[in-house]
Amino acid sequence: MQYLNAVVTIDVAPQWLAIAEKFAAEQTKASQQKLILQQTLAILSLQKYLELAEIKTAPTESYSWHPQTRTLTAWADLLLPDYGRLFCCFADTSQQVNLPPILPINTLGFVVTDISADFTVVYLKGFLPYRYLSPDHQHFFAPEIQLISTLFDELYLLSEKRLLVASEVQRAMAIDAELRDYFSIFLMPENLMDIVNRLNYSLDLDGVEPQTLLFGKSDDEMESIYAVTESSTENYENNLVQEKIIIATAQLTRSLLGKIRELHQDFGLMELS
Repeated sequence: MQYLNAVVTIDVAPQWLAIAEKFAAEQTKASQQKLILQQTLAILSLQKYLELAEIKTAPTESYSWHPQTRTLTAWADLLLPDYGRLFCCFADTSQQVNLPPILPINTLGFVVTDISADFTVVYLKGFLPYRYLSPDHQHFFAPEIQLISTLFDELYLLSEKRLLVASEVQRAMAIDAELRDYFSIFLMPENLMDIVNRLNYSLDLDGVEPQTLLFGKSDDEMESIYAVTESSTENYENNLVQEKIIIATAQLTRSLLGKIRELHQDFGLMELS
């Protein structure tokens, strides 16, 4: 492997040429045979370049390695299991690089390549991240590409983003656990009826907040008036006015949302509206 004016040159191994010729022989048109041969050599050269940097690749799991997708899509992709797919492509005489009409959602970018006339050397000329292009792009031009080494910068950026996402997921899981712990006591059947009972009673009292009813009094103070044990569930439900249930539920919801806001503020997240 050599570096000439920031272009990486890689010698084609004999076994690579054998694989490329085998894939090319599957095509019926001469133009397609040449394209598949060039694409396969480019993919194997890119794999070699990445492996020297200890980047894991999986060519046999790439679309370019399967006869059906090779014929139907002409995708010259190389799968990087930890990141996504890189595509090898070639510029025409006008320096235009045409893109496939459809690309996989895990496309990372495009490596512009060239191959010597005798198929002995592959040139990795540069890299263009897919995120630089709009979804409706059908082509780009070779002068737009970056140095091939910027490919590693792109992979590093993806790694950092994944670490950030993993950190945010852990924070969200911590909030979820906190909420589960807080609400678990309210979801116990015996407590749900008691909560509704207390909130229903509060409708007849002026200046009483749901938080006061739920947390401001001890069970001993509330037991003689509100405890479920003083009346059976059946008798209570028979006497409970439907309108009061709706209003009491709304009050309970406001109270619990207040607690959710507190938890979200504690974890530095956006407050619920």
